[in-house]
This record gives sequence, C-alpha cells and structure tokens, in this order.
Amino acid sequence: LYILTIATLFLTKTTIRRSDVSEGLWSIPFFIFYIFSNIYTLSESYSVTASFKYSLAIFSLFIPMLLIRKYDDFLTFKSLYKLVYVGAVIFLLVYFFVFDQLTVYLQFEKGYGIDYLAISSILLSSVLMFINDESHMLKIIHFASLIIVIALGARGPIFIFILLILIYGVMNVNIKLFKSKNFLYLIVFTVLMFLYGDLLYERLFNRVSAIFGDNIYANSRYDMWVAAINGIQESPLIGHGIGSYGLYFIGEDVRAYPHNIILQVFFETGMVGLILWSLFIIKFIHFLGRNCKDSGLIMLAAFLLLETLKSNSLVDSRILFLWLGLIIVATNTNLKRSLSTNN
Repeated sequence: LYILTIATLFLTKTTIRRSDVSEGLWSIPFFIFYIFSNIYTLSESYSVTASFKYSLAIFSLFIPMLLIRKYDDFLTFKSLYKLVYVGAVIFLLVYFFVFDQLTVYLQFEKGYGIDYLAISSILLSSVLMFINDESHMLKIIHFASLIIVIALGARGPIFIFILLILIYGVMNVNIKLFKSKNFLYLIVFTVLMFLYGDLLYERLFNRVSAIFGDNIYANSRYDMWVAAINGIQESPLIGHGIGSYGLYFIGEDVRAYPHNIILQVFFETGMVGLILWSLFIIKFIHFLGRNCKDSGLIMLAAFLLLETLKSNSLVDSRILFLWLGLIIVATNTNLKRSLSTNN
C-alpha cells in the first residue's frame, strides 16, 4: 500500500478532498508533539525506531484519502477485501482444524510472525464490516471466524465484539441479523461448540479464569498498567518521551508498551499529549456520529477504538489508522453521493 500510494502521488494527478483532510489533520498536533518528545525522552535508541513507525502509522491514515476518489472505489475495495477475508478464513480453518495445527501454532505463535490477537482482531473487524451483508456464504464465513477466534482464546476482542453485538441488537430490534431464518446458523454454531467444546473453548475458558480473583495480580498486564500509572505520576505534564516505556518498565531500551493506548499516550507525552490525542479521537467520533449512516462502519470504528484500550501499541497502530482513514473516506464519499442523488 505504501508503494502504491507513493506511485500514485508521482504518476497520476492526485487530489484529496478537503473534507477528508480536515478530519485527518486533527491527528497532526499530537504527531508533532510526539516526535518533539525525542528531545527529552528516556530512550536513546528505540525512540528513533518508534518515531519512524509512528510516522508510517500517520501516513497510513491518509492512504485511503489518496487512493479512493469516489464511493464506487470504496465498493470495489470492499469486494476485493471480501475475497481476501473469505480466503483467509478458509485457509485458517483448513490449517488449524483439518491439518490439526492449532496446538502447534499456539505453542510457537511468535515464530509465525503474527500473534493470535492480530488474527482475532482482523477476523472480528471483518465480521463487523460485513455485518449487513445478506449473503448466506458470508454468514457461514462469519460463524467460522467466530469459531477460530474462540479457539485462539482472544478474550479481549471477543468481549468487545459481544458487547457491540448486544448494543447493536438493542438499538435495532428489527434488524435482519435477528430474523428467524438466521437462527439456523446459530444452531449449527452451537452444535459445533458442543461437539468440539474442549478443543474450541478450553484455552478461552482458562484465559478468562485468569483475570478473576487473586489471579489478576499475576497478570503481566496488571504490572504494566501499575508501572505506567506510577510513571505518569512522576512526570504528569509532558511524560517521559517517545519510546521510553521499555527502559522505564524493564530497564531495557526496547519495544514495550502498557497494552493501553491512553496509558501509553499519558506516560510518554503527559497531559499535553493526552489532550492532543483526545482531540483527534473526539473529533473522529463526532464526525462519525454526524455523517456515517453505515452501521457496519460505525461498529467497526467502535471495535477498533475499544481494542486500543487493552492491547495496542501506539507506534504499531498502522492498521488502526488505515481503517480510520478508510472509514472517513467511505463516509465522505457516500455522503457526497447521497447529496448528488438528492439534488
């Protein structure tokens, strides 16, 4: 995507809609201050890597604005993405269950270069993006995605997904999702969970159990959150600087983060950075609530933002920013198309 975008800039006449840019520009004040924090950061080397990574993340926000000119382009993207989504789910089903590689993957997931949380988040994001699609094949793919995510034991994405589905159902009692014919898929899903219960939800059950009772204090994330809060209290105004959490928490100048973007922003950039970051997020939510009519995109945005509260690293949020940029472009182009149709 980066190469395609750069080629587009140099080889074609590229125009960006003012409405898209006006939303994306709200991310720049925090970006400037975050890079500026290199001046006082505790980190001596990792901060350079973090600065480069976050620069790519911000660039990712503007990629859809450069590549998608009209709503038909977005629909083309959705069609291509749907093919990739279906293919990925089929591959994972075959690999994990037909070739019985699920246990092997969970034991050596870091060696695969992509962890179970990344797989789970992408699958559930895809379910939400296509939640209004009436294709029977896609509904089967959605349930297959849920089975994969449950088997991987991704408790955070699952809890957030369930919460959003419940809210969606309460606010849209008569939506197609809850029509009687769709309960056939729910029955099949329930039967599969019953037949293969131990294989599918044993890991999830164990991981959920670990967060209750005294076990929470043995959770590494709890230690990360406490360390971040202590660090915030030590430097509440401007924080400790970009990429500083690793040196503060484990004593090494390496990639580390408190698994909560708000805590990371507050720890690294203090109250100043937190205000600038909040302005971007609040402006995005306001834009979405005012202009977006696609419930799938709204739920996708909610899922992505809630996900940042439990696992994401700020400097590695390229996919998050890419999705946010895509949602902005899809909303603006659809709004423009609707206005043209009405006129």
